[in-house]
Amino acid sequence: MINLLNRSVRNAEKMIHVIRSKENELWEDYKEMADKYGADSIFAVEKRIVWGTVHNIMIESGIKTVKRIEVDNQEIIK
Repeated sequence: MINLLNRSVRNAEKMIHVIRSKENELWEDYKEMADKYGADSIFAVEKRIVWGTVHNIMIESGIKTVKRIEVDNQEIIK
C-alpha cells in the first residue's frame, strides 16, 4: 500500500514538473513573439492567453512553485 502511495506521489510530482516546464516554455514563446512582432501583435496575444490559462490553472489548483515552498519553509523556521 505504501509503495502504491509513493508511486502516486512521484507521478503527481512528475506531472507538476511537466506542467511547470510547459508554462515556462509558453512564457518564453510569448516573450519571443513580443520581441519579434510587438506585444500587441496577434501572435504575442495568443501566446499570452495560452500561458495565462495554464498559469491560472496552476494557481487555482493550489500547487506551489518550488520558490513558494522554500519561502514557506523559511517562514516556519523563523
